[in-house]
Amino acid sequence: MRRSVGALIAAGAATWTVLTFAGASFAKVPGFLTEQGRLLDANNAPVTGTVSVVFTIYDAATAGNSLWTETQMITLDAGYFSARLGETTAFPSTLFDGSIRYLGVKVGSDPEMTPRQEIGSVPYAILSDNVNGDITPKTVSVGGQTVIDATGHWVGPNSGLVGPTGPAGAAGATGPAGATGAAGATGPAGATGPAGPAGATGATGPAGATGAPGPAGPTGATGPTGATGATGATGPAGPTGATGATGATGATGPQGSSYPYTWAIFGSATFTHFTGPSWVLESPNASTLQLRTTAAGFLDYGFTYEGTCTAPPATNQPTLTANRYSFAVGDTLQATFCNEGSPIYVTVTNPGTQTWYFVCQRTHGNANVCQRVF
Repeated sequence: MRRSVGALIAAGAATWTVLTFAGASFAKVPGFLTEQGRLLDANNAPVTGTVSVVFTIYDAATAGNSLWTETQMITLDAGYFSARLGETTAFPSTLFDGSIRYLGVKVGSDPEMTPRQEIGSVPYAILSDNVNGDITPKTVSVGGQTVIDATGHWVGPNSGLVGPTGPAGAAGATGPAGATGAAGATGPAGATGPAGPAGATGATGPAGATGAPGPAGPTGATGPTGATGATGATGPAGPTGATGATGATGATGPQGSSYPYTWAIFGSATFTHFTGPSWVLESPNASTLQLRTTAAGFLDYGFTYEGTCTAPPATNQPTLTANRYSFAVGDTLQATFCNEGSPIYVTVTNPGTQTWYFVCQRTHGNANVCQRVF
């Protein structure tokens, strides 16, 4: 809603009833301005209720710089209001420096009213333009420095009280020369000065006569041996020598396994490779090896086999290990042959009694083979 301030704004200073600042030398001068007026809406009807009003002082009638601003909540009476500016936000001491100032008024969310009001003089400001009667300050300061103290004495710089230096006078006549004084005593000898630079080298004198030959010196040491010459050509082969004596017999090799192979060729039934006291090693098919518990008791089963299957088997393959502790009849542990030629190493341990060790291998077709090692 577009609003306007009117009615009480007559002219010039009629709107501004007071314009003063409080200070140590003018304790009775108030430090605020009074703004009075009537607020009308776009239909020139008085506005009622409480409104937010922003007062701003500028250094120009339009645009320019904002020098001071203050927001007040004002309760209207049939549109009339009276506000004391400077009570909420104090005026800066440099605000009124003799230049013309302009007041802008903004109500609520409306844009600031135009034109801005020029701030005129008020009684206190007119009086301040000329001292009327005696002044009674406690001290006088200039630029923050006290120049007259509380006793009325000048305590400022003395240079300010001295007049400028006058021009230099004419030179006086030269007086007569005085009598010559007696000669003073001879002073002590000065220190020895530094040595001067060396003189140039004199010319070389003539060569002397040749002396008699001296005795012969001792024989010098023997020089180092010269480098070895190139190798000569290889001579013809000599005759074959006699046969040497027969060497001693080598040590006997380790005893091979005394256990036979078990060879499984599969049709449809499970093949038993070995029967232990409470377990069996068997193959359900050519690719699978299985340990199975046949009597209750504690057993430790273990398989070690290739972890990555390749065909044909590669060297340095990673290996996998499968283990199981068995207690009940029917417990099983299985491992799978990767392909033809791949091995599985089997261990069965009856703790505290015995350990069995087997090497099994998948062969061609549908067969595998196992041998007990110990």
